[in-house]
Formats: sequence, C-alpha cells, structure tokens
Amino acid sequence: MSLELYGSDQVIWRPNQNQIDEANLTAFTNRYGVSDYQALIKKAAEDQDWFYNAINETFHFQWDRPFDRISESSNGAPFTEWFKGGYINIYKNCVEKHLTKCNTKNAIVWEGEDGSKQGLTYQELDEHVSRFALGLQRLGVGYGDRIGIFLPPIIESAIALYACAKLGAIAVPMFSGYGADAVTTRLNDSECKVLITADGSIRKGKVSPMKEIADRAVDLSPSVEHVVVVNHTHTNFTKRRLDRHYENVLASKGATLITHETKASDPYLIIYTSGTTGKPKGTVHTHSSFIIKTAIDMYFCFDVKEDAKLFWMTDIGWIMGPWLLIGANLFHCTAVLYEGDVNYPQNGRILQLIEDHRLTHIGMAPTVVRTLRKTHSDQTLPSYDTSSLKIIGSTGEAIDQASWTWLIEQVGESRCPIINYSGGTEAGGGIIGCYPTMPLKASSFHGPLPGIDPEVVDQDQQPVRNKTGELIVQQPFVGMTKSFWQDDDRYLNTYWNKWPGVWVHGDLVSIDDLGYWYIKGRADDTIKVAGKRIGPTEIEEVLTNHDRAKEAAVIGIPDDIKGQSIIGFVTLENEGEQLDKGLIRNELVNTVAEKLGKPLKPTFIFFVKDFPRTQSRKIVRRVIKNVFLNEQIGDISTIANPNILVEFTSDKLLDKGVT
Repeated sequence: MSLELYGSDQVIWRPNQNQIDEANLTAFTNRYGVSDYQALIKKAAEDQDWFYNAINETFHFQWDRPFDRISESSNGAPFTEWFKGGYINIYKNCVEKHLTKCNTKNAIVWEGEDGSKQGLTYQELDEHVSRFALGLQRLGVGYGDRIGIFLPPIIESAIALYACAKLGAIAVPMFSGYGADAVTTRLNDSECKVLITADGSIRKGKVSPMKEIADRAVDLSPSVEHVVVVNHTHTNFTKRRLDRHYENVLASKGATLITHETKASDPYLIIYTSGTTGKPKGTVHTHSSFIIKTAIDMYFCFDVKEDAKLFWMTDIGWIMGPWLLIGANLFHCTAVLYEGDVNYPQNGRILQLIEDHRLTHIGMAPTVVRTLRKTHSDQTLPSYDTSSLKIIGSTGEAIDQASWTWLIEQVGESRCPIINYSGGTEAGGGIIGCYPTMPLKASSFHGPLPGIDPEVVDQDQQPVRNKTGELIVQQPFVGMTKSFWQDDDRYLNTYWNKWPGVWVHGDLVSIDDLGYWYIKGRADDTIKVAGKRIGPTEIEEVLTNHDRAKEAAVIGIPDDIKGQSIIGFVTLENEGEQLDKGLIRNELVNTVAEKLGKPLKPTFIFFVKDFPRTQSRKIVRRVIKNVFLNEQIGDISTIANPNILVEFTSDKLLDKGVT
C-alpha cells in the first residue's frame, strides 16, 4: 500500500513494512486484485454485491440457508433488507462452529478490580449457554421474545447474550449503571418478557445494588414475567415473586438444545440510544447485519486475527459490549471483560490488564484517555509489560490532540497505532475509521469503512473540503439499524428525511487537503456566530490547552445581532487552590480569539465543578444549554449525575460573577 497517498505533513506515526505486509487489509486487496485502500472503498461502494460476496467468502460464515441476493430495497432505502432469503444465526457463527477446534482456548475471561478472574473455554461457554437457554425456554421464552439484560460486564452477560441468539429471542442490553427510570423505559418500550440482572456490581471497591434498581423498574413494567438474578457480589436481597436465581434456572449438566434457525433479517439486538429530544430510541440489529458489519470492522480496521486477545473499556449496555464479545468470538479469539475503574485500586490498573492477559488489542473512550493522562500528568506510567499490545482503539467522541499524542506515546510506546473509530449504535459499528497500514496524524481518521459510502457536505448537500460539513451516507449499508423498535416514523425523521435517500448521521466532519478526516462534534450542537459555523469541540480543545483547564463544554445561545453567541463552561485543575479566576478567564477568552478568531471568542466563561454526563461519561451539551436558557430539558434518564444540573441555571451562574 502506497504511503504517498497520505502526505507527511504533521504525521506522527508510520507503520513499518512488517505491519503493512501482515495486515488483513493487505491480504484482502492482494487476494481480490484491488490496488489499494482507496480503490477498495470505491469498488465496495459501487459494487456491493461483489464486496459482500467477497466478505462472505473470506469469513466462511455458516448459513443454514444461503441468501438469494445481497440486498432488497423495494420498501425504500431506509428499510433495505440484507441477504434476503438467507438464514444465519450469530451463536452458530461465534461459538458452535469453533467447537471442533482446540477446546482449551478461552472464549471469554472476566477480571474484577481485586484481581479475581474467571474464564470459559469455547466448549464450556457452549455448555453454559445451552443450559441457560434451555432454562429460559422452560420459563416460556421463545423466538422473538425480548429479554432485558441488566448486568455488569461479567461472564453471565455473555452467556445471556448468546442464550438469546440460540433461542431466536431478542436481547435488550442495558448499561449496568442505569437508574430505575432508565431501565423501566427500556423494559416497557421493548415489552421485555424476562429481565436478567445481578444482585450488584462493583466499582472502586463499592457495591452498587442492581437488584434494588431492577425491582423498582419491574414494578412499573407489566410485561416482565420473570426476573433472573445472578448472585455476583453475594449481597443479600429480598426475594420477590418474579425472582428466579440464575443457578436454579440453569438446566442440568449435559443438557442440549438445538439452536434456532433465524432469518438473516430477524432482529437480534435492541440497543437504546438517546437523541436531543424525546425518549431513547431502540435501534434494531439483525443476525446477519450485526455479525457481518462487526466482522468487516474488526478485520480491516483493527486487524484482528485468531491469536488476538481483545479488551474494550465498555459495558454490555453499549454497542461496544456486544461488538467486543461477538467480534472476538467470531474470529475464535479471547474477549476480556473487566469490571471496575481504570485507576482502582491503583493507578494504571488498565495497564496491568495488558500485562496479565497479554492483551493484543485495547479500546477506550477519549474520556478514559483524558482520565489516565490527568492521573499521570508527570508523563510517567506504572511499569507494566505492554509488549503484547498491537492496536489501540478509540471511539465514542472526538479525541483531542494532546490526549491522542499522550496515548500513542505513553501507552502505545510509539509502535502501536491508534485506530480512531466512529459511527454509533445506530450504525452497528463504524462509518469512518483508521487502518494500521497507513500513516497517522493526531486525532485523525483515514476515511470510510469498506461497504460505507459517506460524504461531507454543506447545507446545499454539496461536498466540502478543508471546512466543516455534515456527515452523510449516500446509500444503505450493512450494520445500519433496521429501524427504531416499533417507531418507523421517528427513524425516518431522525436519519432520512433531511435529504431524500440519504442517511444524515448528525456528525460534523472535515477532510483536510491530504485526505484525513476529523470529527468536529454533533450537528445538533453546531454554533453559528455571524454566519460562521463551528463545532463546539474546536473551541473546547483550545480551552483545555490552558494549563489550568481540566475539561470544557461550549454552547451557543441566541444573540440578537450575531445570531448566536458562545458560552463556555470550564472545570479547573486544583480547584481547591487559591486561583485568580478573573485572570484565567481572560486568558481563556483571549486564547480562543487568537486561535480561532475574534468573532468566535466566548462572550462568557463560567467555572463549574463538573458537567452533566451520560453513564459513559460523555458531556451532554444539550442539557447544559436547555438548563442555562431555562428551556424544556427533555429526556435525562441516561444522565449519571442529574443533581449537577442546578449549577447551570443562568441565575446561579451569573450570581457568581463573570469577572
């Protein structure tokens, strides 16, 4: 692959020749006579039949019945049916097909904060899944039933996901840190028949009573007939009428159950994601689309091979949880689950995982990277052996250059590439990403995933370069949600109705003159000052470069003259110290004016203690803006710290003064 395709300007990392020669991307392009990455992206977009047939041949998917055609769009592009006529089951492809191979290899390993470990080989996993699936069947669970999974990232979460696949049921995973209202919303929207939960989960040495939360949710969820409880933390709880102990649900050892033959278009996962308005949206992923999309992304971007050991700092309730488990097992790899905090009980706990498990791949959100970087601000890390590491993944939000550079130098030791990966729950994985065969610039993406046809456009739907535009996908793609659960109209309004036949993703993106892509923020967070559009992350990155600034969030508020003016919120390092906040505020405003231009400098900057965040630690600018402007807040069920909202009322902030 030619490195000249990506110029040398500001390149920080380059692959060596062995990394290029041994990469899956190189093997695929050589096998199918495609000259390079750009040619592959172009051919895959122009001839989807060729591409997906080649993918099917590469991965040797086990089809119970072969598909008649790759796609059928007779009901319109938003409702494209993939692999029409085919029957495929995720469980058969991730577990059953490997049972004739080495039975001593771990399929899944779990580790807790205190170093406790548990692992299951592929054979043991199959036995547990069969026993649990048969037990669920005896509780009345069958094809098409929805099963809520409210569990921490433990072995039983994988067993539950696979038991649903084996039965042809639909898994509804939920974040283990949710409160009762968030769980209730998801149970009722999907009309779950069974909820699988645990007595508790552990983080920073403390037990979170998940069963109490589940009880409150089930009391308001009439569709739930049984609650299966995993005794994970050995915490006492009140046994209620619907409760069934996990161990008592398991069928006897040696029990077997034939895996259901599922259509390619049968739903397998409903994973909820919140928008700017309304209740959470239930994205629907099918047996064929989710496994094939996961296979593509892991193969090309993350260069996963059979000897890999993969870990992602995530939860079973986020898309990356099922993605990790199903992807790793599809490749006959080991998926590593960790329950706890990245810096507990000692700093660098996540690095200890690399050494102990000889991890080849790790992934995390930029918020986790920033947490690690701030913890190790002296640029030193605990001395762990990370020589096994080959790939570092980053997803969930835009990563600032300082954190990206720190990550590749300190954790990747300047030899492991950072694979930036962006798409979302509704995309079933990535839309744009990086590849380990091409040079990297800080915070950048190389471009589209194979099979995806994205573009960056202005408000007239014209392609733009070297300026921020809106990310669209120009034709349907494998991985995209089948719809929202029982809400086609909202699905169309969210992604398809802005421009006919085009998926509008909601991200702001720019492409530089060398072809590198950059995420600039969300379109619904866009700020427009005197006709100048800017994503909030561009301003936030300038603010956080100040040595006293820890994190920042920026919103646009109505301005009679300029259309919008910019308001910044900043948390400070060493908040307890005597700081000249007036001086810091002036430095921040002047720096933005210097870096981005005077029209884009903040009108006000307020210092706050923390931000409203989702359970995955993302800052929710929408809520900040609504509270500040005294507008309707909307859905806040996914916010981890709702008590902080009162701090963002304009009256309270103005009482603090701005000078």
